[in-house]
Amino acid sequence: MIRARPFRLRSRLAPPQQQKNKGNAKRVTKPLPINRSSARGEKPPGRKRAKRGAMAGRSPKEESSAAVREAVLLGGKNAAIAGTVVAVPTLVACRVLPWAKHNLNYTAQALIISAACIAGFFITADKTILRNARQNTIGRIDKST
Repeated sequence: MIRARPFRLRSRLAPPQQQKNKGNAKRVTKPLPINRSSARGEKPPGRKRAKRGAMAGRSPKEESSAAVREAVLLGGKNAAIAGTVVAVPTLVACRVLPWAKHNLNYTAQALIISAACIAGFFITADKTILRNARQNTIGRIDKST
């Protein structure tokens, strides 16, 4: 009968050399640089925003970030709704139906629920972004004519 040798985890690196701290030796460290403006309680200098009038429109970059923000919010709401709608029957079926009890373990249940959440999020976000792009395009065409 062949016996397997016990497995030992060996490091390829050399063992670290231990430095002995002799009695009164002190560690020398450099002080961290201090930002003078933050020490006095002032705000550090940063980018200043240009002031705009009340009727000024958004720049294209601001429009796109606002559209993305709106898409993420709507997608999150619909993902929560879709997850709840799918989770209830999935969990009930796994308690009641013999086939689901036998074949759907916890991982399968989690995959079913998360797939619905992900699908709800991306479908809604995509529709929102496309709707905003369509509105922007129609607005630009109307302005040019």
